[in-house]
Amino acid sequence: MPDFQGPGITRMRTVRVFVSSTFRDMNEERRVLADKVFPELYRRCQERGVDLVAVDLFQGATEEQVRQPDMLGLSLAEIEYCRPFFVAMLGQRYGWVPGIVDPELVAAHLWLVEHAETSLQELQVLHGALNDPTLGRHSQFYFRDPAYITSITEDRRSDFEP
Repeated sequence: MPDFQGPGITRMRTVRVFVSSTFRDMNEERRVLADKVFPELYRRCQERGVDLVAVDLFQGATEEQVRQPDMLGLSLAEIEYCRPFFVAMLGQRYGWVPGIVDPELVAAHLWLVEHAETSLQELQVLHGALNDPTLGRHSQFYFRDPAYITSITEDRRSDFEP
């Protein structure tokens, strides 16, 4: 395993990965990651003397918890702690727009001034990968096929549509 440098890797050989997604439409994907993908990755990392920590702030959360005013600050802090590892899952939904952002958070992240009407996920993607081109090497983006919505029952489609 290469010897990476950055806050996402501690001296105890712990790798932290931030997982970004919109809330309502990515439940199944987050469940697959939590139940199948990450356990296998944990096992493989353990074999190599590495602890893997997957940070998905939405896994197991309610929509009310996700829409708390401090979610943006928590997201940005966790992304920094996980750097350089960032995974984004993108579908057709734009996601929740936080609205008014704490002035102290804006002072710490001046780029937020230009993104007042931006969704939480877009802000995560900007901070986790796009604002700093050097982070792209360790970022992964997964896009849901737009045709997937045709396989969803009519009563659930509103969770997947923009």
